[in-house]
Amino acid sequence: WLARRVTGAGVSTLLQAPPHVQWFHSMYFVLTVFTTVGFGDIFPTTVEEITYVCLIMVAGTVVHSIVFSEVISILTSVDELELYIRRQKRLVKAFVQHTEVHPEYWDAMNEWVANHAREWWRIKPSVDTEEMRELVTDR
Repeated sequence: WLARRVTGAGVSTLLQAPPHVQWFHSMYFVLTVFTTVGFGDIFPTTVEEITYVCLIMVAGTVVHSIVFSEVISILTSVDELELYIRRQKRLVKAFVQHTEVHPEYWDAMNEWVANHAREWWRIKPSVDTEEMRELVTDR
């Protein structure tokens, strides 16, 4: 492919081009592979075109990673919310067992926690769980 690559620098092939032109072409090929853009029918041949295409590929990579990080953040926050709700339900269960509350009230309390935990999640008060455990269990 080196022998067939036209550089647009006034020489016939990339093998005969000056070192800086070879370097720009090398960086173009590396970025094209790493950004998974691929080699199409239309491709840059001059150093200016390669510089422009490489900048666009890097900018596209940055935008792509920002979008994916936001998606991952949203999915992670949903998982954290579900984990938070499960923890709150476990606390209710421990409280019900400790205070020997009738099981029908436990169901109502569980439902209430499930309905209100999303609001608590948004507020996220700083509560010391060890202190709460000591208060509940009288230790």
